[in-house]
Amino acid sequence: TKAIVFANRRDQTRDLDEALRRQGIKAAVLSGEIPQNKRIRTLNDFKEGKIQVLVATDVAGRGIHVENVSHVFNFNLPENAEDYVHRIGRTGRAGASGVSVSLAGEDDSFMLPDIESYLGRSIDCVRPPDELMQDLPKTESTGSGGARRRGGRNQGGGRGNGGGRRQSRDQNAQQSSGAESS
Repeated sequence: TKAIVFANRRDQTRDLDEALRRQGIKAAVLSGEIPQNKRIRTLNDFKEGKIQVLVATDVAGRGIHVENVSHVFNFNLPENAEDYVHRIGRTGRAGASGVSVSLAGEDDSFMLPDIESYLGRSIDCVRPPDELMQDLPKTESTGSGGARRRGGRNQGGGRGNGGGRRQSRDQNAQQSSGAESS
C-alpha cells in the first residue's frame, strides 16, 4: 500500500511527516524546499516501496507519477479546485481504483463549493466518529532523532482543536468527474 498526504504548507508537511514517523510509519517529505537530488531519491524510494507515505505540497505533487498509489489524503483542501483534481489524480491511475480522503476544517471548508462546481458533482461529507478524533498515543520517535516543533502553527493547525473537521471520501473521483490527471 502506498499513500500520499497533501498539505498546503511546507511546515505542515514537516509536522505530518514527524507525526507519521512517531507512529512507526515509513514516511518522507516532498516539497519545493527539498533539493532536487533528494526529491528524486525520495520519489524512487516511494516507487520501490521503501517509503509507505509520501507527504507532499502541491508544487511537488504535480510531478508525482507513481503506480499503485492506493490512497490520497488531503490534510487540508487546496486553495483552488484544479489542484484538488491533480491531488486525487495520484490514485486510481491507469484504470486502477483508489481512495481519496479530504479533511476540511473551519479554515478551508469554504472551498468545497468551488471544488464541487469544478467536478460537476457534490462530494459526500461526513463527520468522523468521535473515536477517530482522539489524539494518537505518544510513541518514541523513529528516524528523526526526537520531536521538533516548528513555528507558525498552534497545536490545532489553525483549526481549533480539530472538532470542526469533516472528512470527504472520493473513490475514483478523477474518473467520474471526467477530469484528466497530469
